[in-house]
Order: sequence, then C-alpha cells, then structure tokens
Amino acid sequence: MKPLINFQVHHETSIQRFRLTQEKIIVAAQTAIAHNLQCQHCQDNEVCTQHLREFEIGGLWNADFNPSSKLMLTANHDRKLCLWDVETGTYVREFLRHVDDEIKTVLFLDEITFAAGFSDGALMIWSSTADQPTHVLVGHTETIHQLACHDQFLFSGSRDKTVRIWNIATGECVRVLEGHTDYISAITVSPDFSLLRVGSGNRELRIWDWRTGELVAVCQTDALVSSQYGDIDGKLVTCGLDGKIRTWTQKGDLLETFAAHEAPVRALAMAGRFVVTGARDGTLKVWDWDKKDMLFEFGDPELRLLSGFGTAHGMLYTDSGKSGLGPHHVQIWDLGEIERVATGLLESRSN
Repeated sequence: MKPLINFQVHHETSIQRFRLTQEKIIVAAQTAIAHNLQCQHCQDNEVCTQHLREFEIGGLWNADFNPSSKLMLTANHDRKLCLWDVETGTYVREFLRHVDDEIKTVLFLDEITFAAGFSDGALMIWSSTADQPTHVLVGHTETIHQLACHDQFLFSGSRDKTVRIWNIATGECVRVLEGHTDYISAITVSPDFSLLRVGSGNRELRIWDWRTGELVAVCQTDALVSSQYGDIDGKLVTCGLDGKIRTWTQKGDLLETFAAHEAPVRALAMAGRFVVTGARDGTLKVWDWDKKDMLFEFGDPELRLLSGFGTAHGMLYTDSGKSGLGPHHVQIWDLGEIERVATGLLESRSN
C-alpha cells in the first residue's frame, strides 16, 4: 500500500506540530511546509510555486494552526512569539517577548485568540490584533507543558503536577486538579466533554469530572502523550510504550488488553469498522477491531515511526525517520482506501 502523499522535511529538527485540513497539510519544524492536498505537484513533492509554501521559522518549541484564519502561531527558541500566514508563507507579526523565560506551548482558542504557556509557569491569553495580553493567568509554579480548551474554558497542565481550569473570558482560575505524582504530559477531553483525561510522566492516567473536580479513576496505561489516547466505539483506548493496546470505559474501568506490536505504539486511527495502529519499528497494522484480528500490515521497516494519528478528514498522518533528528518522512494515508482493502480481505476469507 502506498501513501496518498509522501514528502520529506530535510532540516535536522523534530517536527513540532502538524495540521491537516480539507485543503492543506501543514508541518512545522525549523522550516514550515504547507502542501495543497488537491495539487498533483504538491502530492509528488515537486516544485510548485502556485500551491507549495515553504518558509524558515527558526528553532521551534511549539506551534499551532487555525484553519479558519489560516494563521500559524510559533513559539521559538529565541523567545519570540510569531504569527504567520500559511496561505502566502509570509510573516505577519511578532508579539511582545516575555524576555526572561521560554514560551513552551501555544494554542489557538478561536480565530483570533490564543494562549501561550511559559517555562516559569506563566500563562497568557492574547488577541492576535493586540500588542499586550488580555489576561495574565497566575498559579502554576513550573513549566506549562500542555494546553487544551473546551467552550469558554482553558485547561493547562504543568511540571508542577497540577492541572488548572481557567475561564477564558475573565482569566479566573475556577479549579485546580491536584494529586498527580509526576509532570502533566497529556490532556484530552472525553467525547461528551464531561470528563478530562490527564496523563502524567509516570504513564498514569487520571480521569476527572472537571466541572466538579471529582477524581473519577486512576489508570495505569503505559501511555505518555496525547496522541496515544483515542476513542473507539464509545470506549477510551490507550496505546502503550509496551506495545499493548488497552480499552477502557470512559470512567476508567479496564475492559481489555492485547499485544498489538513488539515495539511502542505510536499511532491509532479508525478506518470505518477497522482500526489502524502503528509502532516505532515502522509497522502499521490494520485490525478487525471486534475480533482483535490483524488483517494486514504495511509501512516501511527501514524507518522509525515517531508519531501518527487519524484526522476528521479521513486521513492517517505518519511522521517517520531513521533517527529523532535528520530527514523526516511525512506520509498521508487514505483511511477510506485502507477500509476498502480490509473489507475485501474479509470478503475473500468468507468465500
């Protein structure tokens, strides 16, 4: 099976953020690359002055994209907070530097509003049209690693082992979730938005009713980052560094554990009724999820899979390389095509 799109990011730097929209694939490393999904030249990674945008953004800690405004926000090693237009590949503006501390994570809250977390625990909310932050949120005492939002609330996770919940409009801290025994490494929200799943550096997952502050469950998942959490058939799924996949109820009751790979699992996606998993050793497997039956595998064993996840547009994104640095192979796979191949295999077996 061949990817729909395959290209390399050549600079010796880790990819910090990826976004796939209906029109574009955008990858942010030291160089930002924007490919048009409908352009055959861009799909073949050929020179395309009309649709391909490639621009230097420097050493990067983190980045975020807003598909509606088509803007990219970058937090750089030189403590700059910059805004870019990915349609034209041009620099828009720089925001006032927080001189003493590094900007570690950024997140768009809507088309013009974003949050930025700093290495000293400071958290700021900005409007992309303003010179000064609209709110400076005080409470964290160490580096902010994770940001997420829902409705009018912002969730921040820190090396100080706490999650804080903020009212975006007022800047008020409405709740602090405490009890984690290591730094916060992941924050995701349940499909019905009622529960907050918080991962920490010791691979522990705590599930919270974030509106009341009640701790619902403590789970040992062996998952570390947000891309290793997913939701399938109404169940929470975690991908472990031990090569195992675990399914849970949304409230944290363990339902099933099975060994999917011999290497750490780095990718999880739905392809219709089938599930695609990917491991660090470069293998991608397609499963009949109900039976936990592996139907076929693909990928490149010469490359190490660094990350991968499915998107709302029916695509699977994978980022691979022979090392953590050096060229990255960015590939986009059509989940619809994967579903068709898997369906054909099942039908041939039944005949």
